[in-house]
Amino acid sequence: LALPLVSIVIGICERLVPERTQDDTGALTALDTNALDHTPLALACAQRELLSIAENVQAILLPVMSLFRSWTPEAARVIQLREDKIDRMHFETKIYISQLREHDLSGSEEKKTLEIVAMANSLEEAGDRIAVNLLSLAEKMQDEGLAFSDEGTRDLERFHDQVVTNGQLALQVLTTGDAEAARQLVDEKDRIRVEEQRLQERHLKRLQQGGTASVETTNIHQEVLRLLKQVNAALS
Repeated sequence: LALPLVSIVIGICERLVPERTQDDTGALTALDTNALDHTPLALACAQRELLSIAENVQAILLPVMSLFRSWTPEAARVIQLREDKIDRMHFETKIYISQLREHDLSGSEEKKTLEIVAMANSLEEAGDRIAVNLLSLAEKMQDEGLAFSDEGTRDLERFHDQVVTNGQLALQVLTTGDAEAARQLVDEKDRIRVEEQRLQERHLKRLQQGGTASVETTNIHQEVLRLLKQVNAALS
């Protein structure tokens, strides 16, 4: 996610961007087709839509780990519906940008359109990792009557908390364009990669000790760590 490269700032552009309107399906969108003839305004509209996508990704990231402790179909359905919304917004953003690129753009404006599409793709990928992959693992644990060890649960939940914090940082960068926060986000990507490796090693040590919960959930535990790392990378 090329957040540090984005120079269109929501706070600066907000007074120029029309209020969110309804698209053809009745859903709210910032992608104002009337702005396509004015490139800076259209880019600001797309940037605001990106922020909304990121907010929805954060909204499904926050509760997903609780489903590994206590699975409820209702909570899972809320996450799935949010992911449907993310998919729609992602698709509509790409279509909007493709329409904008039919106009005569400067080199810097063309670059910004590519950055926006790259960010939308990364956010959609993060949403899939949460609503498809993590959710299916939580459901599998419920169906098979499995539970992580206490130590394994603490490791996973702390790691999840770190990814959530980085998601909030990504929202800050996307909203304000803060350069220091952008640098911190890049640093966090490397730190999370190292932390994931450390937690994988901790899990292997528990396996060596033969704990029943660790043995029964080993594949799921390691996959959750890997998926959370991928979510963090997509947000960074």
